[in-house]
Amino acid sequence: MKFLPDLIRHSSQIHLSTRIALVASTLTVLFVLIIGSTSFFLTRAQINQGIQSSLDNHAALLANRLSTVLSSVYTTLSDLRQNALILNSLMDRMTRDTTLEPFLADFSTVNGIPVKITLTDFEGVAVAGSRSLATLDFDWKHAVLEQARSVVSLEEHDDVVYLVIAEPVFYVGTQSPEGALIHQLDLSQLFSLFNDLDEPQPVTLLHQGEVVELQPGSLLAREQVGKMLTRIQPLALPDLFSQLQLSIEISESLELANQPLRRLTLVYLLLGGGLLAGVVLLSILAAGHLARPLRELEEVAAEVVASGSFEHRFEGGGFFEVTRLGKTFNQMLESLGAAHSQLTLMANQDVLTGLSNRLVFNNNLQRDLNDLHRTRDILAVLLLDLDKFKNINDTLGHPVGDELLKQVAARLHRLVRGTDTVARLGGDEFALIGTHLHDTNDAAVLAQKIIASLGEPYRIAGQDIYVSASVGVAIYPGETDDAGQLLVHADMALYKAKQERRGNYQFFDPELNRKAQQRKQVEEDIRKALLESEFRLYYQPKIDLENNRVVGVEALIRWQGKHGMIYPDSFIPVAEESRLIIPLGEWIMREACRQKLAWQGTSFADLRIAINLSVVQLGHDDNVERLLKIIKTSGVDPGGLEIEITETVLMEHLEEIAARLAAFRELGVSLAIDDIGTGYSSLSNLKRLAVDVLKIDRSFVSDMDVDSDNAAITRAIIQLGRSLELGV
Repeated sequence: MKFLPDLIRHSSQIHLSTRIALVASTLTVLFVLIIGSTSFFLTRAQINQGIQSSLDNHAALLANRLSTVLSSVYTTLSDLRQNALILNSLMDRMTRDTTLEPFLADFSTVNGIPVKITLTDFEGVAVAGSRSLATLDFDWKHAVLEQARSVVSLEEHDDVVYLVIAEPVFYVGTQSPEGALIHQLDLSQLFSLFNDLDEPQPVTLLHQGEVVELQPGSLLAREQVGKMLTRIQPLALPDLFSQLQLSIEISESLELANQPLRRLTLVYLLLGGGLLAGVVLLSILAAGHLARPLRELEEVAAEVVASGSFEHRFEGGGFFEVTRLGKTFNQMLESLGAAHSQLTLMANQDVLTGLSNRLVFNNNLQRDLNDLHRTRDILAVLLLDLDKFKNINDTLGHPVGDELLKQVAARLHRLVRGTDTVARLGGDEFALIGTHLHDTNDAAVLAQKIIASLGEPYRIAGQDIYVSASVGVAIYPGETDDAGQLLVHADMALYKAKQERRGNYQFFDPELNRKAQQRKQVEEDIRKALLESEFRLYYQPKIDLENNRVVGVEALIRWQGKHGMIYPDSFIPVAEESRLIIPLGEWIMREACRQKLAWQGTSFADLRIAINLSVVQLGHDDNVERLLKIIKTSGVDPGGLEIEITETVLMEHLEEIAARLAAFRELGVSLAIDDIGTGYSSLSNLKRLAVDVLKIDRSFVSDMDVDSDNAAITRAIIQLGRSLELGV
């Protein structure tokens, strides 16, 4: 349920309305910015394009007007040069003084442009008009009086720009100039030509691409205007003026475009602000409407967390998404409730049989012990398992084994009272708590009923299956009042029951505990002995009675402990129970192979070494593989080794170990059956296992000279071995 507190905590960090308002505001601002920016740039481009078009039109108009004016000036001045008065004045001083001077004095403007005129003789000396013109700085005399060419130039005097034209004057029929006519036009008056424009713009005259300052301070004012849009239009002039390369530049400040853009920006800001305010308001209202069912959902989640119950449900709705979220939330609660119930059941109940599990058993045992502290009743703990249950799984399969466990659980459940507890602890191990017993006989009766009930046949998969049970019983009050220790005592009693004979029950007594502690100490000593190499191998000779020769040896293990020699009967059973026989057996195999190699080249080289194997060693393929690997890597001839296994062990685990014994035979190791006659070997089994040697149990041999039955059994075994061509 950890996700529920997380849901509540995160939902309270930022209100939903605030989130929606922030998102909506951000989107609105982005929208206004995108639309406003697009409109701004498009409008600016359109305005600039309009200004450019206007400048183009005005530049063409002004250039045409100025070209017309200058062309007209040129025509007027050219006509003046051909005037007879001018020619006569060169020859007659009186004509100059009485007629030409007044004429030139009245000739002050040409097409509205102020003009000064002077007439010079062939040496360039002024004879009429504004005589100062003849002394101008620009070099005109050589070109006009000597080369008979007209010259034109722009000259600046006293911060005023003038157009100066000097032309030769000829007599009729002559080619050498008799004088020159000089005109000086004040170009500052050209600005008057543009006063009638509807929208006058700054106009600049360009001479060979350079700006001509027609009025003082015009260049400074032009530089102060700032960024401007400009257009340059060349003037269409007569040939004489064309050498000046005059053009006009008309300009317009960018401020003309910025003013409407500022107004447009202000309009967009006002519209965007209004739109943003409206969107935020609507977002807050919508979020508040949406947040109401979500708060209800949050309250339901908080109730689930507070109560730990999954029975709460969300009943709100409104928006389709919220309704769908609520349905999903309710389905999640239903699933969690079902999962919680299932987990609770699994935590307290065995899944296969439906009985209580180990946890419930331990809790009930502690509870019952606490209750018994106030009464004088007796409590019994009965621990049982099924004898040879593993064989059923191996031969009939796990489904049959599972069904058997279910039927066993059902029978046990029918045997107990309502105050008792029956549980499956694991595998084929079951436990019962018998409460309110009067004496130990009641516990014995219950154990007998269990053994009898479980001993009845089970009908599974169309066949009858028989199985027995062994029971260990521990009584309270007794040696301990601890629940865990009481279960340990029952386990010790069960171990004793399985040792005595299967299908019986045993009560715990202190001697069992003492023996268990002793077994535990022996187990620890075996581990230590393996580390400290305290084990030794002794080799008992096998003698052929016919020729009295040693034909082989049997490897016998001894434990050279701190307190003397310890024989196998004292530690081998413990080693098998604790599975320490596996590393111990590997050490025996390794040591025997080492000794076999050491005997090579001696009189003992042909002796076969017999090594006893436990059923525990043959219980798993991995164990057998390790033993086979020891033989293969040792370098000994496998034919010089023999493994021994008792007849009883062989018959009890025939199906399980037959294939593993065959692996030794395939390698070349001989197989001997020890203690023959104590089990139930059949000829088919001996043939199936490819046995090489039969070893008669000593109980038949030791007193056969006085016991005719033992002698008969011994002769029969010898005869059997000879008939099968086996060593005996």
